[in-house]
Amino acid sequence: MGNLTPEQMLMQLDEIARQVDLEDGLPLKIKFMGDGDSSHNGPNVLKAMSLMATKYARLPMEVFVATTGMRLQFIYDLAVFQLPVPVHLEVSFHASNDEVREFLIRGPGRRPLREIENAIQGYQAATGNLVARRYLGLAGINDHDEHARELASLVRRGNIIKICRVNEVQTSEFLPSHPRRLAAFCRILEEHGLVVTTDVDEIGIIADLGKECGQLTATLLPHTTS
Repeated sequence: MGNLTPEQMLMQLDEIARQVDLEDGLPLKIKFMGDGDSSHNGPNVLKAMSLMATKYARLPMEVFVATTGMRLQFIYDLAVFQLPVPVHLEVSFHASNDEVREFLIRGPGRRPLREIENAIQGYQAATGNLVARRYLGLAGINDHDEHARELASLVRRGNIIKICRVNEVQTSEFLPSHPRRLAAFCRILEEHGLVVTTDVDEIGIIADLGKECGQLTATLLPHTTS
């Protein structure tokens, strides 16, 4: 299975529009996230944005894009990309130092957090749009006070850290941070001038669906016979 083409991505939006019968004037939010790293299909994602913005120009539109930052060229390209609708970029950090990040985000092409942060700062300077740095709180792995201070030293004051919910899976080595531990972590970030967001409503919906930031969970139902 390969990457989707721009036309295939547009077809997905067309099908959704057909099913929900979009009305003129209703806001349309398009999210390129949760189904792989957008940067791995960067040129096609950018072209798909243009096709969607043109075809659905009658609707107020916002575009949301997520990446791990493994391919910095995508962030550079997005910074100069001309689109007549707002584009909101989110970058998955999930760590405050390179050692923890290499443990959590594995595979070829990993980049130092400082390089990623520099690319983000360049994007913000070019577009005027703030970037949310996504951060999954993982118990005992990236949620210590020292991790919060490291993150605050990496990211400039006034920037956004988006705390994401972790699904607890019995077979996983990762557990979600305790709420009190995560609250203390967030307080340190805020004391250093960072803006901490959580999207409570979104997290509530995601908890029911069993997914968040690339995570998927499933429940195995007992087999019954009639």
